[in-house]
Amino acid sequence: MQISICIQAEVDEHATSFYNAPIEDVTDGRVWLLVNYDDCMWDYELVDDFIDGEQGGVPFSQPIQTLGDCEGFFEGYRILNAEDCISDYLGFV
Repeated sequence: MQISICIQAEVDEHATSFYNAPIEDVTDGRVWLLVNYDDCMWDYELVDDFIDGEQGGVPFSQPIQTLGDCEGFFEGYRILNAEDCISDYLGFV
């Protein structure tokens, strides 16, 4: 799966790729690249949380999974939008 990542790096204004990844946009030192999800190193944590409520007069406690701290790296550069990338890939809303 290809995703759009944002890193902070200096690139030549005429460059079309960065570490073989196509450059989508460059703005104020931020570089948007189109990369394969598996080409990045990810560090994230799934946190089980619970929703307590009542439905039809019957109490319930429903487990849900949420994302904890999320970081990502591409060729040693920190991915600035890592949490969004991980959320999209894992199907979190």
